[in-house]
Amino acid sequence: MKNFIKREGFTFIELFSIILLITFLVTIAIPRFRSTFSTLELANFSKKISTLLRFAQSKAIAEGVEIYFLKEKNLLFLTKDPPQNTSGGREILEGRFSLTIPQAIKVIFSGAREFVFRHDGSIDFIERDKESSQSPKIIVSNERTKFQIIPQGVIGRITLEEVYEVYE
Repeated sequence: MKNFIKREGFTFIELFSIILLITFLVTIAIPRFRSTFSTLELANFSKKISTLLRFAQSKAIAEGVEIYFLKEKNLLFLTKDPPQNTSGGREILEGRFSLTIPQAIKVIFSGAREFVFRHDGSIDFIERDKESSQSPKIIVSNERTKFQIIPQGVIGRITLEEVYEVYE
């Protein structure tokens, strides 16, 4: 009677098939992961801007002063210096009152150059676009997604919303 040797393990074809399947799944998953990650990064940065705006409003009310929110190059920051006081540059408030814009994200001030938070809680706009019927807003976008932050003047409300557009 022959002794059968029991072999354990996988054949080369089985191993190769599994490697091909895993490679296929990874090639599908990585682009989706990158897209999801960039959208999450954009949402997080938009929330940081919105939080900074709400903080500026609270600080203006608490201290009874005007706080300006503006963008210069790749920096968003708060200052107490009025626009006409720009001879030596405007001083950023001490502390964590500025945000560096990540390279993959665009920030556009639409309808105004600066936002002013008044001591009464209202929000004003410097160099407002007179022809536009829409209120000024901050548009934060990357190649796939867009968020807009809308400070509402007299009532002082700040809303953050995702804008759904079809990109081709």
